[in-house]
Amino acid sequence: MAVIGITDKQVDVADRTRVLVWENLTASTSDTGKPIALGRWPDMSSQIYYLSGSGTTVVLQGSNDERANPSHADHANAVWATLKDSGENLISTTVNLLVQKVTSTWWIRPTTSGGTGVINVALHMTKAI
Repeated sequence: MAVIGITDKQVDVADRTRVLVWENLTASTSDTGKPIALGRWPDMSSQIYYLSGSGTTVVLQGSNDERANPSHADHANAVWATLKDSGENLISTTVNLLVQKVTSTWWIRPTTSGGTGVINVALHMTKAI
């Protein structure tokens, strides 16, 4: 299992919107996105899109557990839960998906399992003013 870092693709000049992307998550190695702290970014949409392959389950997870911080000594034992969209549906998919995330957590990460997919997961966030 590889832990894939996140790339900051766009920040506006007032630092009120950001686009962050975990790129090339690979299902064959059950990649997980490196957790990122986003507690100050409550309004967020998530886009999960396949670059190649199929049948991979991508889950967007959140945590308020202090161990979710990648630098925590007990990071491997952090408790994670699947996030929900605005319709109270779990954000877990095997197809391209664009949803508004409503579950607010401090930490967030994507996970992959099964199939042959290579996937990107993008977050578009707006900070409360």
